[in-house]
Amino acid sequence: MSFEDIVVERHDAVAHIRINRPQARNACRRQTVEEMAQAVTQHTGSGAKAFVLSGDANAFSAGADLKQMRSSTNEQRDANIREVWLPFLEGINHSKVPFIAAIRGHCVAGGLEIVLACHLRIASPEAKLGLPEILRGHIPGAGGTVRLPRLVGEGNALRYLLTGDSMSADDALRMGLVNEIKPAEEVISYSITLAQRIASLSAKAIELTLRSVVGNRHLSMAQALQEELQMCVEMREDRAYTEGLAAFAEKRPADYR
Repeated sequence: MSFEDIVVERHDAVAHIRINRPQARNACRRQTVEEMAQAVTQHTGSGAKAFVLSGDANAFSAGADLKQMRSSTNEQRDANIREVWLPFLEGINHSKVPFIAAIRGHCVAGGLEIVLACHLRIASPEAKLGLPEILRGHIPGAGGTVRLPRLVGEGNALRYLLTGDSMSADDALRMGLVNEIKPAEEVISYSITLAQRIASLSAKAIELTLRSVVGNRHLSMAQALQEELQMCVEMREDRAYTEGLAAFAEKRPADYR
């Protein structure tokens, strides 16, 4: 499948999707998000066990394409969010396989909302992250006011949501928005290596871990603990559980293929 707005590379079981609109600082028009969704579907179907999302060295993404938005009606803008952005981001967040965001340069507005939907985030020291919609007389519409507070806490989130200020990579790390900071030239390779390491583990265990952490966060503690226990029961019925125990006892690497 050929794409116009993105570049996709396969590294064994890891698919790397790079937004490729440098002339627009990787701003995402409707087509961009549709192509990313198509790439995820294509590579999930061909056995990808993890994804890395990135932009180029200058920007992860400047967000939604404002030129396209200005030429659209309110109805078209709303449809773009409902029909394209939200299904894509929810698909990432509730995926059975992990998504890692590799962040270099600016990552703002819709770009940060893509990153917020991912499970892990690796940033370069020069990365700038933010949700500046309030400076444009607007608010985030693809999860910014929902996912950011859940990741960094309400107070930290409001500090940036109400001012439109950008945060540094160090601030993002301190608040727990990004997991690690790596030199710019290593962000992509490190993220792919991390994704490959995760992809080598039990696909069932990864799926259940993501389902427990992401899918159960709306439950009470007691309900979530019961769901986790049930997932343990389900996991013990999978071949990977037996293989993991056997590999430990025999002092050899486990084979989860």
